[in-house]
Amino acid sequence: MNNRGVHGGQDRIGPELSGEPMPTYLPNLNGVRFIAALTVVLSHVEQYRSVMGLPNLSPMMGVFAGFGVDIFFALSGFLITYLLIAEQRKQGSIHIGHFYMRRIFRIWPLYFLILAIGTCLELFASDMSPMIAPFNLDAFRYYLLFVPQVGKAFFLGSLCVAILWSIGVEELFYVVFPWIFRKIRKSPLRHLTVIIAVLLPLKVIAIYLLFKYGAESNSQGWIKTLAMTRFENLLVGAMVAFLALKHRAFVAKTVWAFAPILILLAAVFVLSAMKVNFYLSPSIGPILQTVVTPFIVSLCVAMLLALLVFAPRFATVMEHAWLNYLGKISYGLYVYHCLVLTLFTMLPSTVTITSWPVLLAATLGSTILLAGISYRLFERPFLRSSARYRHI
Repeated sequence: MNNRGVHGGQDRIGPELSGEPMPTYLPNLNGVRFIAALTVVLSHVEQYRSVMGLPNLSPMMGVFAGFGVDIFFALSGFLITYLLIAEQRKQGSIHIGHFYMRRIFRIWPLYFLILAIGTCLELFASDMSPMIAPFNLDAFRYYLLFVPQVGKAFFLGSLCVAILWSIGVEELFYVVFPWIFRKIRKSPLRHLTVIIAVLLPLKVIAIYLLFKYGAESNSQGWIKTLAMTRFENLLVGAMVAFLALKHRAFVAKTVWAFAPILILLAAVFVLSAMKVNFYLSPSIGPILQTVVTPFIVSLCVAMLLALLVFAPRFATVMEHAWLNYLGKISYGLYVYHCLVLTLFTMLPSTVTITSWPVLLAATLGSTILLAGISYRLFERPFLRSSARYRHI
């Protein structure tokens, strides 16, 4: 394949996509992955306690799941963009077909394994746990077609299957983003700013109109689908990756920005946990909570990622062997913990775990063990098969 003929050549790309070769390993990101997975686990542990009729530790814990997902979205947009830029610099082009194959080998095996397990539970054990919904063929079709956010929005379903919604959002982003990447290579920052500036208001307007005028019973489903499909959060991660690479020296010196960004992130979390936005109005409040707040979180996280990756002072903040390992198996941590909690609800009432520290330790320990075994015996063979499609 003639890379110059197909992709336009190096002379037509912006400065972010040209220059010296880039390292393929970025520090601290595995630690961030684990933190994101841990926040989701903490939230769902509280959901387990609620389902089992146990007192919740704090209403703030329920917000952790959304924050964890927003961290994953920002990280995915940031890292995928960085790797595509690295491939562009090394190869002079990106191979979109091979990009798809890498994503398929990484995402599909575990996604469909969890879907198969969840479907079996729905078919044969729906009366054994309040976290297992009866099998719904319409919902299953959406999950099978890799749009689980639609299935969750309209049918909710079992916890261990509903957790897949964010995987579907990322997969849809991966389908379209390489084409966007190719089109914006001459001035990526300007184009991404325009795309986000158009996409975010359109999404807010669409949700507002559905809230205000959606008389049909399925309008709530479409509102939830739009709220979950957070392409703008992934795109802001991509934009910060371009920006950080273009001004790497400046980012490396701007370590003072770390604390203010972290404080802003904490403030957004507290306000979100207190559900302040919901007191504004029946339509504007939920929009702020489900669209604007996640976008702000993703923007803050993306900026923190730039500092963690490019500022030498932070190079070893989360570079520990155990954090790297837990980050490496974070996909498994994310999808398996709901299965673990579901199995806990199926235990006899005489062994119901009521102590919060014991429940958290049992959930984390079981999930780490299960995710570690899965990574070694199930996921890693697929990752090895994807090596032929890697170019950096």
